[in-house]
Amino acid sequence: MLSNRKRIKFKPINVPIILSWKSIEPYALPPWHRRMVVEYDLDKEAAADADIGDDLTETSNMRQVLIATSASARNGLVGMGGVVRNIAGGGVNDDVIAKYSITLGLRDEQNACMAELEAIAMVLRCMPDGLQHREAIIATSNRSALQAITKPRQQSGQGTIREIYKHAERLGKGGNTTTMRWVSSTNYSFTLGAKAKAEVRKATDSGCRVTNPPRQARSTRLRVLLAQRRQRMMLPEGVGGYSKRLDNALPGKHTRTLYDALKRRESDILVQIRTGMARVNRYLHRIGAAKTDTCGCGQEEETVDHFLFRCTRWDEQREHMQNVDQGMIGNLSFFLGGKTAEDGHKWSPNLAAVRAAIKFAISTGRLDATQT
Repeated sequence: MLSNRKRIKFKPINVPIILSWKSIEPYALPPWHRRMVVEYDLDKEAAADADIGDDLTETSNMRQVLIATSASARNGLVGMGGVVRNIAGGGVNDDVIAKYSITLGLRDEQNACMAELEAIAMVLRCMPDGLQHREAIIATSNRSALQAITKPRQQSGQGTIREIYKHAERLGKGGNTTTMRWVSSTNYSFTLGAKAKAEVRKATDSGCRVTNPPRQARSTRLRVLLAQRRQRMMLPEGVGGYSKRLDNALPGKHTRTLYDALKRRESDILVQIRTGMARVNRYLHRIGAAKTDTCGCGQEEETVDHFLFRCTRWDEQREHMQNVDQGMIGNLSFFLGGKTAEDGHKWSPNLAAVRAAIKFAISTGRLDATQT
C-alpha cells in the first residue's frame, strides 16, 4: 500500500517545445490507433449540476494524480497554465506538487484550443518515467480540445495531439492510466480548476513575453495573414477615386497583365491616363503648372476623357481607337483596361483597346514631358 508521504517527482517544467510550422495532414493518428478515454456529459447543464469536486469521482483513491489545465486569450496574448495535485498526499487544497504558466504567443498566431492542447501535453511530458500504477486524471473545461484529442481531424495542433498520445503510451508502460475529464466552467466546487485559471492569467498579463514559442496554429495564422493581405490590397478611402471609378477590379492581377508587355514609354502613357495624373490642362492647372484648365481646342476643360474622345485637334489620330470598336468610343474603362459594374465575373481587359489608346496618345505627343 502506498504511503501517504510518498510524492511524485516531476520532470522540470521548462521542457523545450518545438517551434515549427507543421503541415496539416489528412489525419493526426492512423484510423486504427486506439483513442484515449475522455469522460464528459453531453448535456452541459447536467454536467454542471453534477457533484464533481476536487475528488472528481466517487471512487477517488490514493493512487490518483489530479491535474487541472486551462488556457486563455486576452491582452493580445495566448497562454496556458496548470496545477497538479497528488491525492496520495492526503490534502485537498494544500498538496499541490506542481504548477506552471506559459505565454505561448500572440493572439494572431495561437488560439485557446491549441493552448489547451499544449497545456495537456506539457503535464504529460513532465510525468516521470518511474511512475507506477497511478491514475492520472486531467480535467479541463475546454470541450474543443478534448474533442480534438478523441477525434483528431484535419486541424491545427496535430503535432501536439500526437505528443499527448506518445506520452500517455509511455506512462502506460508503467501500469499507469490517463483519463481526460471535462469539467464545466461553472463548477465552483472544483477549486483546482480555479487555481489553473489563476496560473494562466499570469501568462496573459500585459507585458508578458513569449520565452519559448510552441508550434504556431497554422489555420489561425493563415487566417490572420490573409485578412491582413486583403486589408493591404484595399485602396484607402479618399485615395485613388479616379482610378476606382475607372476600374472596379482594383486592386487586381489584371493590372500586371496590362503593363507586362509594354515598353517604358508606353507604360508611362498608360499610368498617366489610368491615374488621371496626366499632362492635360485639368491636372496641370490643379498642381499650378498651367494657367488654365481649358483645352487648346477651346471647347471645355482638358480632362483625360476629353483628350481621348472629344478634342477636335486629334480626330485623325483617333482612328486607332475607332478601328478597335467604334461603338465603344467614349467608354473610358473599356479603352484603359478597367472593369465596370456591367462586366461579369469572366471579364478580362481588352488589350487591343488599351494598345489603341496608348498608340493614340503617343501619336498626338500631348502627354510627352516636353508638351505643355
